[in-house]
Amino acid sequence: MGKKRWEDLPPDVRRSVEKQLGEKIVRVLDCDGNADFSGIVHTEHNVVFVKAASQCAQSLTRPRAEEERRNRLLPSTAPRILWRNQNLDWVVTGYEYVPGRPVDLRPGSRDLRTLVRLLAELAVREVAGSSYFESMGARWSAESPWRTLATRKPHTLTDWDRQRIAEFTDMELHVFDVLSSGTSIAHGELSESSILIGDGGVPRIVGWTWALRAPAWVDAAVLAVRLVEAGHTPAEAESIVSGIPEWKNADAATLDAFSVALLGLRVADSPGSVLTCAARRYAQHRFIDKPAPTTGSRPS
Repeated sequence: MGKKRWEDLPPDVRRSVEKQLGEKIVRVLDCDGNADFSGIVHTEHNVVFVKAASQCAQSLTRPRAEEERRNRLLPSTAPRILWRNQNLDWVVTGYEYVPGRPVDLRPGSRDLRTLVRLLAELAVREVAGSSYFESMGARWSAESPWRTLATRKPHTLTDWDRQRIAEFTDMELHVFDVLSSGTSIAHGELSESSILIGDGGVPRIVGWTWALRAPAWVDAAVLAVRLVEAGHTPAEAESIVSGIPEWKNADAATLDAFSVALLGLRVADSPGSVLTCAARRYAQHRFIDKPAPTTGSRPS
């Protein structure tokens, strides 16, 4: 969950939420999130999703300053901002509450077909207003995971990683350029918790705070790794996301490079996690017929 629980927030922050809602808060469910606090707030007649971020957390509050404008540019599946309060210490934002259960990404799930249909609809090559969003290429380039891992965290690499580290470093540079040219809007962090299945099996995607400007195939490529994490083979995962035309028609070499860059980010963040293992398994699948480069050589 977030860094703080509801009862950990300053009393004036909690009172400001109650004042905004116009009635007494009767229940709060603390939730996972990247803000200091994220939770579902219930009154007798209303339910909202609330995020609270300390103004001291500059890395969070800077992007939130533009969040209202960007929120209006997101697809209709995204929850809308209902209100926003700000003082010298805290920024508190109320969002439309989206009821539903987390999507089931496991093999045989009935959710997969409707999810793929939704992502195909969202994968629009050019989205009006995408220029207001930070480029995924710029964000990832600032992290340059493989270059960083090679120089600062070599102990986190597997033998397979080490054999290809020079190639991976070149590939991530290539994909940074491709990502920077994108004119769609990508969620970028699709997972079971960010895809909710509502009444009638209709999916909605939440958690768009860090949405980025990117090519239209990006979310499908991210989903492929999540499907492997959920128990699909890499080939099965690709068969599923091939129902999204923008991914199916994307350049194969670029998808290879994206899988490598995404693996680098996962290794840098949590080298031993289940998600990182899935990302490595998927990247290895993309390299099945490609021999490891000779030691000391770099791809041309």
